[in-house]
Amino acid sequence: SSAASDVYKRQGQRTERGRVIKIGDAVFKSNFECGNICMVDYVGPNTYRISMENEINSGRMSIWFYFSVQGLKGENTFIIEGFSKSSSLYNEGMKICYRENNNGSQWRRGGTKISYYRSDDSDGEKTGYELKYNFFFQSNGNSIV
Repeated sequence: SSAASDVYKRQGQRTERGRVIKIGDAVFKSNFECGNICMVDYVGPNTYRISMENEINSGRMSIWFYFSVQGLKGENTFIIEGFSKSSSLYNEGMKICYRENNNGSQWRRGGTKISYYRSDDSDGEKTGYELKYNFFFQSNGNSIV
């Protein structure tokens, strides 16, 4: 089977790999120019861990993310892993840049409980940096980019 359709079990979590990832009612996509997610884990109630692809020709650096998600409603938490910078303006009050596809093409800033921090692997080793934030979806028909 292709990587896009493989489903993995890891510590009781549901994990999928690919450019279009469906977990329950949620559909994550990065099958467009500059889309850069490769894996999504459902890690708990309304919480998703997202892994980024490394930037091409960058020496394994990752400093930005770009994906869409639809099918969610209410407050959801996103943890994006794989950043390589040791600091971020997110910790200085910068908000997430997003666009609602069903509300025109205007880009906005939003998100709550935003934090950027050093991450650990399962052995407690420092592995990179993560961005964690909450986002409230008005209805499950919204597609957020």
